[in-house]
Amino acid sequence: MAHSAVHKWYKQTLGVTGKVTLKFANNLAVPRDLTKSSDLAAASRHQDFILGIMANPLFLGKQYLSEALATPNLNLTALPVEQISYTNGTVDL
Repeated sequence: MAHSAVHKWYKQTLGVTGKVTLKFANNLAVPRDLTKSSDLAAASRHQDFILGIMANPLFLGKQYLSEALATPNLNLTALPVEQISYTNGTVDL
């Protein structure tokens, strides 16, 4: 939400036409064994989880992935539609 607020302030309040982006600190998940479907699935889930939590609302205007929301002992609740709408499209690059 903070990124989206700054983006809107920069564009709407200041009227600046420059581009705004953000950097993800993603540790690329590599399967331990390329021949095991469980390792491939785990690497894919890691990428989806780490990037999807931030990227889905910002870039795609979508809810967090259902897998992330269903993860036990994770303090993550679904975003209200208003927040998804507020954050969507606030990354220019």
